[in-house]
Amino acid sequence: MAKRGSKKSEKKSEVKLKEEKKLEVAKELKQEKKQESYSIANFFSSSKELLFKPGRFLNSIESESRYQPILRVFVLFYMGYFILTLIINLFFTADSINIYQIIQSFLYAIIVSVVFPFLVSGFVYIGVRIFNGKQGFFNIFKPITYSLIILTIYSLIMIIFAVIVPFNNIPADALTSISQEQAMQVWKDYLIQPGAMINLLINLISMIHVFIFSVMGISKFQKITKSKTAFALILSIIIALAVIVLFMIIGYLANPDTSYLANPNSFAGLA
Repeated sequence: MAKRGSKKSEKKSEVKLKEEKKLEVAKELKQEKKQESYSIANFFSSSKELLFKPGRFLNSIESESRYQPILRVFVLFYMGYFILTLIINLFFTADSINIYQIIQSFLYAIIVSVVFPFLVSGFVYIGVRIFNGKQGFFNIFKPITYSLIILTIYSLIMIIFAVIVPFNNIPADALTSISQEQAMQVWKDYLIQPGAMINLLINLISMIHVFIFSVMGISKFQKITKSKTAFALILSIIIALAVIVLFMIIGYLANPDTSYLANPNSFAGLA
């Protein structure tokens, strides 16, 4: 009888252990779902660290291992930037935009926000691989996408300042058909504007900030020195520019009449 009683108690304890394990697993799954669903809210709470305490922020994202949450935050910021730009174009300029153009631009912005982080990360990955970075593509994508978020934040700031302190941009084709002295005068007139100076200053700060953050992040996650990372980034920029120039040359050779190289005025449509 004693043996039967002990066997029953052992079975009961095993059942309890299994139930406890199931409960623990269920709790862990719930926590993971909460973390994923509130990843954007969590990011907003740590955005100050992203901008002002990059070392602490990079430590906080060290355990991240999925593309979707990071990409989701970037898409959110980029679409916010796009919508704000669209609103300003609608209310503060004389440009007329129909509903089809808005829908087309919106879809284009979504595609760009999804593809751009992978494209930039791809160029950087080439440069980092040349300098013996071997920690995989994701460990490039992660710091690069967060650096693009920083760049988007600066872009939002520049739009706000452009509304508060408006200025006239230099027309895209203004410097192609005038003398060197006239071009110097155009630049002087441009730089006299307070809004233009603020815009240039924010641009300069943003480039330095993004570069430093990218160097810190890639160096940390790729486990290479900061000097190698800096050279890898510079090399990546050179490769990207070379690819852009190559496509422009191919476009010119394929259709010289409509190419941007043959017709500088066509750049004005992109401004």
